[in-house]
Amino acid sequence: MAAAELTTVEALQATIQPGASSLLNSFDALVTKLGEYSRVSLQNSLILQGVLAILNIAVAIVVLYLVLIILRPIFDLTSGYSCK
Repeated sequence: MAAAELTTVEALQATIQPGASSLLNSFDALVTKLGEYSRVSLQNSLILQGVLAILNIAVAIVVLYLVLIILRPIFDLTSGYSCK
């Protein structure tokens, strides 16, 4: 009876082995593609972050310049009325 069970187990292994190998190869391909996608996504994210940081600095400089232009006449008026 043990020999019959052994041959049954061997038959099952022979049947399952090709499917399992194919499944493992599919998982390997999936993990490789996911890793590549995450690497590209991270690079794109870092590039976008750098562009937005530069844009943020540029907008801050423009706002400060506009504030100085708006405040320049006020500084000129107050300096003209200063007591000497």
